[in-house]
Amino acid sequence: MNSIASTAAVICAVTIGVSLISLIIPSGSTKRVINTVIGVFILCCIIAPVKSAVEDFRFNFEVPRLSDTLSASADEAYKKALISETENKLENMVVSYLESKNISIKSAKVKLKPDIKKGINIESIRIYINRRNITDYGDINSFIENKFEKTPEIKVT
Repeated sequence: MNSIASTAAVICAVTIGVSLISLIIPSGSTKRVINTVIGVFILCCIIAPVKSAVEDFRFNFEVPRLSDTLSASADEAYKKALISETENKLENMVVSYLESKNISIKSAKVKLKPDIKKGINIESIRIYINRRNITDYGDINSFIENKFEKTPEIKVT
């Protein structure tokens, strides 16, 4: 409130001083130039306090750390859900692909790994087969390598 009173006092003093100066100056083209300069001076006297008041008034929009962690954990949860769903779809794809080649397996487990540069990579493919299907070992290996460009780990159970 004190700055508003001092700003008003400065504006009043400048206006009175300018009025006195404009009475002394002779009329003509010189008076127009001086009136323009005086107008700019008064405008600067008005703008300067407003500018300093705006600079003194600082916005504090600091987001609390809790929201950062909530956002990060939500992002992590989304990534984990996405990876889990993609792993399930790939596991189903492996099973159906091998079934289309007349190869029966117990189950398949695909492990994905996020990569910053390449997105998501297949870290490992595990295929579980029965002992009676051990003869399909070589076919499973070659089919999966050709389809997914990854050598599977074949577990006999």
